[in-house]
Amino acid sequence: MNTIYKFIAIGSLLILPFGSLAISQSKINPNDIIHKLTCQCGTCPHLALYSCSCGTAERMRTEVRDLVDKGMESNEIMARFISTYGERVLATPKAEGFYLSAWGMPILLVLGFGTLIIIALKRWSSSTAAAVESNAHEKNKVANKYSDKLDSELDDF
Repeated sequence: MNTIYKFIAIGSLLILPFGSLAISQSKINPNDIIHKLTCQCGTCPHLALYSCSCGTAERMRTEVRDLVDKGMESNEIMARFISTYGERVLATPKAEGFYLSAWGMPILLVLGFGTLIIIALKRWSSSTAAAVESNAHEKNKVANKYSDKLDSELDDF
């Protein structure tokens, strides 16, 4: 029984380095990078690189695949494209600095306009209710005036 544990321990120690080697040498999928970039040909409206069919997009996809084959990391490839084409090559803006407003501003605008609409509706409904109440009070005054006149004429009859 003791020898079985020794074989398991030795086997685990022998397999462990190979498992970490397989993890460290896992290859980057070029399609993951291609989905983060846009076409820079100038004729299409900056379509996503994976969906554009122009020659420039095909060259950019080939370049990404070549860089992955050379062993470059994903962030290095992205930095290379940003240095070549600028921030506009990114399909989505970075969530930092000025670009953070591109993510946050629509949310703030929806909340702001929603608040304004709620305030306007409350004011409109309260002014409508006041107008209805005022109108009902005026009708009661007129009705009471004519009711009193009718009562007095009926008493005289």
